Amino acid sequence: MILRETVLSIVLTFAFGALYILLVGWLLIPFIDRADTFAKTMWGLAGSVAVFYVYHWLRALHEVYLLERQKTWDALTR
Repeated sequence: MILRETVLSIVLTFAFGALYILLVGWLLIPFIDRADTFAKTMWGLAGSVAVFYVYHWLRALHEVYLLERQKTWDALTR
Protein backbone atom coordinates (compact mmCIF):
# COMPACT_ATOMS: atom_id res chain seq x y z
CA MET A 1 0.00 0.00 0.00
CA ILE A 2 2.84 2.38 0.75
CA LEU A 3 3.95 2.45 -2.90
CA ARG A 4 0.49 2.41 -4.51
CA GLU A 5 -1.36 4.78 -2.16
CA THR A 6 1.34 7.16 -0.99
CA VAL A 7 -0.98 9.91 0.25
CA LEU A 8 -3.18 7.46 2.13
CA SER A 9 -0.16 5.82 3.74
CA ILE A 10 1.18 9.20 4.85
CA VAL A 11 -2.21 10.19 6.30
CA LEU A 12 -2.59 6.87 8.12
CA THR A 13 0.97 7.03 9.44
CA PHE A 14 0.36 10.58 10.66
CA ALA A 15 -2.97 9.64 12.30
CA PHE A 16 -1.71 6.51 14.03
CA GLY A 17 1.55 8.27 14.84
CA ALA A 18 -0.38 11.03 16.60
CA LEU A 19 -2.25 8.40 18.61
CA TYR A 20 1.08 6.73 19.42
CA ILE A 21 2.60 10.03 20.56
CA LEU A 22 -0.41 10.84 22.73
CA LEU A 23 -0.52 7.38 24.31
CA VAL A 24 3.20 7.14 25.03
CA GLY A 25 3.30 10.77 26.14
CA TRP A 26 0.46 10.10 28.54
CA LEU A 27 2.21 7.00 29.89
CA LEU A 28 5.43 8.97 30.43
CA ILE A 29 3.78 11.77 32.47
CA PRO A 30 4.98 10.39 35.83
CA PHE A 31 8.58 10.20 34.59
CA ILE A 32 8.91 13.63 32.96
CA ASP A 33 9.60 16.38 35.46
CA ARG A 34 10.85 19.33 33.37
CA ALA A 35 9.60 21.18 30.30
CA ASP A 36 12.78 20.67 28.31
CA THR A 37 12.68 16.92 28.98
CA PHE A 38 9.08 16.87 27.80
CA ALA A 39 9.94 18.74 24.60
CA LYS A 40 12.85 16.42 23.82
CA THR A 41 10.67 13.37 24.47
CA MET A 42 7.92 14.61 22.17
CA TRP A 43 10.44 15.42 19.41
CA GLY A 44 11.90 11.95 19.84
CA LEU A 45 8.47 10.35 19.54
CA ALA A 46 7.67 12.42 16.45
CA GLY A 47 11.01 11.41 14.96
CA SER A 48 10.27 7.75 15.64
CA VAL A 49 7.05 8.04 13.62
CA ALA A 50 9.01 9.52 10.70
CA VAL A 51 11.65 6.78 10.96
CA PHE A 52 8.84 4.17 11.05
CA TYR A 53 7.42 5.50 7.76
CA VAL A 54 10.81 5.73 6.02
CA TYR A 55 11.77 2.23 7.17
CA HIS A 56 8.56 0.70 5.80
CA TRP A 57 8.90 2.64 2.56
CA LEU A 58 12.43 1.28 2.10
CA ARG A 59 11.24 -2.26 2.92
CA ALA A 60 8.50 -1.93 0.27
CA LEU A 61 11.08 -0.79 -2.29
CA HIS A 62 13.28 -3.74 -1.34
CA GLU A 63 10.38 -6.16 -1.91
CA VAL A 64 9.79 -4.64 -5.36
CA TYR A 65 13.50 -5.03 -6.09
CA LEU A 66 13.45 -8.70 -5.08
CA LEU A 67 10.37 -9.40 -7.21
CA GLU A 68 11.91 -7.70 -10.24
CA ARG A 69 15.18 -9.54 -9.71
CA GLN A 70 13.32 -12.85 -9.57
CA LYS A 71 11.37 -12.00 -12.74
CA THR A 72 14.63 -11.18 -14.51
CA TRP A 73 16.26 -14.38 -13.32
CA ASP A 74 13.26 -16.44 -14.46
CA ALA A 75 13.33 -14.77 -17.88
CA LEU A 76 17.06 -15.39 -18.27
CA THR A 77 16.90 -19.06 -17.26
CA ARG A 78 14.23 -19.97 -19.82
